[in-house]
Amino acid sequence: MSYTLGLTISYNSIGWALIDKTDQKPKIDMGVRVVQPSVLNIGEGIREQSTHTQRTHVRQMRKIFRNKRLRKQKLLSLLIDHHLCPLSKKDLQSWIETGHFPYNS
Repeated sequence: MSYTLGLTISYNSIGWALIDKTDQKPKIDMGVRVVQPSVLNIGEGIREQSTHTQRTHVRQMRKIFRNKRLRKQKLLSLLIDHHLCPLSKKDLQSWIETGHFPYNS
């Protein structure tokens, strides 16, 4: 028994066929898998947007928020070191770990 797998790959589908070369009836099975388009608002012209673009935007927003928080933490640490902020290092560390700013210190 000698089998051959044939594939045809397109941008939105994959076709396949399994063939037995030794048999009189060569085709064993075949099929197509259609890949869903990764576009939001399809057919709406300028509003069309790939899902990759949306994921990239969300990732970028997370990065912006994270960097903003890190800048605040570094600034507070610097101000505490120079005695320009009423918080203590313990309060700052508590804020970093819990995410709750110690208002009443």
